[in-house]
Amino acid sequence: MTDSNILLTHNKNNDTFPSEKINGMKILVLKSNQKNDFLYKILSENYNISVYYGYSSEKVDLIIAEIDNSSWVNLPQNNVIPFICISDKPDFARKIEACKKGINLYIEKPYDINLVQAQILGILMKEHDRKMFQAEKDTFVASVTHDLRSPLNAQMHALNAILNSKEPLSAYQREVLSDLMGNVQYMKIITENVLSKYKNEDTEMKTELSYGSLKNLTEKCISELKYITNSKQQKISFQSNRDDISGNFDAVLIRRVINNLISNASEYTPEHGQININIEETNDKIIFKIKDNGYGFENSETIFEKYVSYAQNNKKIGYGLGLHICKQIIKAHKGEIFITSEINKGTLVTFYLPKTYH
Repeated sequence: MTDSNILLTHNKNNDTFPSEKINGMKILVLKSNQKNDFLYKILSENYNISVYYGYSSEKVDLIIAEIDNSSWVNLPQNNVIPFICISDKPDFARKIEACKKGINLYIEKPYDINLVQAQILGILMKEHDRKMFQAEKDTFVASVTHDLRSPLNAQMHALNAILNSKEPLSAYQREVLSDLMGNVQYMKIITENVLSKYKNEDTEMKTELSYGSLKNLTEKCISELKYITNSKQQKISFQSNRDDISGNFDAVLIRRVINNLISNASEYTPEHGQININIEETNDKIIFKIKDNGYGFENSETIFEKYVSYAQNNKKIGYGLGLHICKQIIKAHKGEIFITSEINKGTLVTFYLPKTYH
């Protein structure tokens, strides 16, 4: 059954889309009213696109939600899979709601089937290109990470040989070498974690929780990075509201967060600057705060997005990954992370971990 509000004239000779890119891609149609079957038939027959109706366990490349005159589909908050909405009539309020939910395209009848087909194919092509780019990037990261294992192992053996040799070492030399050994061991753990991610199809960040002291972990991170802050003659103060603050968290991942935040604070704070770290425990959460009196920046609401960096504003090199990774780690712990910043006054980063997370 087709709809009189759809212009059915279709000329395949006008198609300019490279079929090899979209061949075999998958579309999920939610709440189908069967009035757009001709459109899906064209996509299926001409481009070998699989169309699923209702809810499917298949991993799809595009979701299309159809809205009839009497109902409004409960649109999911979607940040990954492209989403199209087809409405049976113009409705400004629906269009606004759809836009707020991140819909890629909102279509209203009457529509021209050739135009809508071109729009759908265009979105599928972009999704194909995005996945190809992501796959190439993942392969590159996995390859580089794999190649890092050998030099890290070599460094560990070399440091271990020096520390266990019979040659006398001063207390300062032994302290520096021990700190280097700790950092190399930590880098090896991070490398193994990255590699394990790319061995699995499910790339969702997983946590390995154990009960530990966040206060002790913070002190360890400060000690590990003291050579960076000392080189700029920066001062770090650390306070907590209890003698020991402990909870269930992934020590490797939270260590990664704290190291990242301290490194950022030092990087974007001038010489002789001040960095203040405070952790406190409440009845239901552990709160971590780090405040610097550095350069600061604007538009802090976008700073956690991948590849967003304001390093160039201060003539620095940055790739926009550190804070994004921090957010993913805190999110995996069911916590939250916030940032406020003001130019020439500094930056405050706060994250909390729920005490009841198991």
